[in-house]
Amino acid sequence: MSNSQEKIFRDRQEAGQKLAEVLLPYKQTHPIILGLPRGGVVLAYEIAKALSAPLDVIVAQ
Repeated sequence: MSNSQEKIFRDRQEAGQKLAEVLLPYKQTHPIILGLPRGGVVLAYEIAKALSAPLDVIVAQ
């Protein structure tokens, strides 16, 4: 990371938790959370946990 770049989040887990806070209004719509490997699953897990929603993984080529 160069000096001109700032870290917004400590890690992907924290990013998922912050995003989950924004998505909480959708909890009552019974969402299904999908995560992409290589970082997205960690975010998706935090969101699914906060929204009490099922989590699945999509593998794309």
